[in-house]
Amino acid sequence: MQVLEKHSSLPVVLDPLVRASGGIDIKDTSCVEFVRDRFVPRATVIMPNLREAAALTELKVEDVEDMKLAAR
Repeated sequence: MQVLEKHSSLPVVLDPLVRASGGIDIKDTSCVEFVRDRFVPRATVIMPNLREAAALTELKVEDVEDMKLAAR
């Protein structure tokens, strides 16, 4: 995070991760809160899949209208 703060003019692409390949379900930890509170506000573009968008927004994200709502 310090690097991002030091270089605040750089664009940031955030691809959040809800479930690691090792099977760890990250949405059950404080990681989602950290990403939502610290990285999302700094991101230029966020590229979540449906499950990640739901975890970050605490909304049901299943269709295009849900995606639009979550994006807002």
